[in-house]
Amino acid sequence: MKRFILSLCCPALLLVLLATPAQAALMDYTVSFTAQNFYGGSAEPVPMDPVTGSFVFSWDDSLGYSTAILKSFSMTIGAYAPALSEVGLRFYGADEFQIGALTAGIGTLVEGTDDFAFTVRIRDSLFSGYFIYTSSGLSDIFETNDVTGSISSLSSVPEPSTFGLLALGTLGVLGYCRFRRT
Repeated sequence: MKRFILSLCCPALLLVLLATPAQAALMDYTVSFTAQNFYGGSAEPVPMDPVTGSFVFSWDDSLGYSTAILKSFSMTIGAYAPALSEVGLRFYGADEFQIGALTAGIGTLVEGTDDFAFTVRIRDSLFSGYFIYTSSGLSDIFETNDVTGSISSLSSVPEPSTFGLLALGTLGVLGYCRFRRT
């Protein structure tokens, strides 16, 4: 009788696990970009064109903008390659965020310092952005709207089917152990 009940409960439990939606919305976003055709306000030549880079951040959009966490960052402007600890991330609204050096605060640039700000839309089907930077020893700020790139996302939360397979495997091992004892 116990085996009969167990043979009915295991498939039912598996169906419940497979039909359960994922609870969290934590996503990892990978952004790769190229900014080119920079211009400045003076006759000073543009020191670095194009600028390429990439970064990864996690965000749970169901909990609001303050949950975004920058996980990795890679970019070089001339000899300047900011470390992850020198870069910040903030959201402007539901559709766009800004990443930038923390020299003077995200989005605030001081001429003559190694500083940058990059604004990008993450929910559009098309990638759009605005990039601005300055470099040590220069008295100008360089900017462009000519930014191309890609945004991809990867769920950090296991899908319900993963939990179902784990449960099924665990039940199988337990059943095998019980069978070996009898």
